[in-house]
This record gives sequence, C-alpha cells and structure tokens, in this order.
Amino acid sequence: MAAILSNPRYTGRQVWNRPFTDHREAVPGDKRSSDGPVRTWNTRSDWVISQEPTHPA
Repeated sequence: MAAILSNPRYTGRQVWNRPFTDHREAVPGDKRSSDGPVRTWNTRSDWVISQEPTHPA
C-alpha cells in the first residue's frame, strides 16, 4: 500500500525522466557497436513530476 501512495502516477501527477535506455556503445553514436539496450532507472531526485494533477488519482 505504501508503494502505491508514494508513486506520483497514482496521485494524478505526470512523471518524466524515470527510466532511460543506455545503448552502451563501444563507438559513441554507433548502435552497431552496442551489446544491446539496457533499461536503467534514474534516481528519484532526477525525476520531473508535474506540479498540477494531469489525470484523476
């Protein structure tokens, strides 16, 4: 229950910048040199959360 209440998406806020995809390219800019995309989560302090509700809670 606490996890739901602490998640801004459940309180009606929009959240950006939570995960990002790291392609881990050996040659920067060349996706062919990547071992494949890796999904990584940014720290909560890096999230961008809307000030106003964007949808019903």
